[in-house]
Amino acid sequence: MTATQIDDSFSRKPVHTTLLSLVTELDALADDAETTVEAVQGLLKSGRAVLTGNFKGQTLE
Repeated sequence: MTATQIDDSFSRKPVHTTLLSLVTELDALADDAETTVEAVQGLLKSGRAVLTGNFKGQTLE
């Protein structure tokens, strides 16, 4: 969605609907960011295990 499309879509809605839409989008972005952080943490943990040779029964995916 382009900035113009977003501006056009929000300009036709009441303010509370626009704010609710923005909060919903921000919540979805936060969920995506949390998932990304968890994935990166998992990769770092696996990488650390490989580098130290400390697998402790873990399987690498």
